[in-house]
Amino acid sequence: RLEMLKEDYSDKKFDQKAEQLVEKIIGRANSMNKLIDSLLSFSRSGRQAMNVAALPMKQMAEEVFAELMEHEKERKIALEIEDLPNANGDTVLIKQVWINLIANAMKYTRLTPVVKITVGCEEGESGITYYVQDNGVGFDMAYYNKMFGMFQRLHDTSSFDGNGIGLALTQRILQRHGGKIWATGELDKGAKFSFTLPG
Repeated sequence: RLEMLKEDYSDKKFDQKAEQLVEKIIGRANSMNKLIDSLLSFSRSGRQAMNVAALPMKQMAEEVFAELMEHEKERKIALEIEDLPNANGDTVLIKQVWINLIANAMKYTRLTPVVKITVGCEEGESGITYYVQDNGVGFDMAYYNKMFGMFQRLHDTSSFDGNGIGLALTQRILQRHGGKIWATGELDKGAKFSFTLPG
């Protein structure tokens, strides 16, 4: 496409067609940069040394949501963050877990008229389970086995951007901590992503 642009517009000012072509090229380049960054993060998540510390989980979730809303200022999102007990883990890696899960909830509620996202926890026999629940497009549980695979997408890329790495990265981070992640959902009725951390 760059060759086409160079050939067709070398001696002309850009018209609307040329501007659309440039926008398409820029969009593809940005997507490729995001993919490369995600792959690097995925690769590093399995190699970098972990610095385990006490994590203020509620504060982390609040900060992540505030950061993400900087890019979504035009949206109204009803967020409820319950009291979350602290956990133990690597601050950078667990922050990435919160980023991936809350960003997903925000992304897949983009077409929902009244958005509600809940960040909470449940106590069971295996300890504390943290979760992020939304009322977005949800997913078909029949395709659950693809959920945490690399480059797997359950929704049309024309409606929802992404590269299919976020959940795979999240799973890897939690596995490194000795925890786990799982999800439940229903088409057009939202999704709930739950995870545990040991201790």
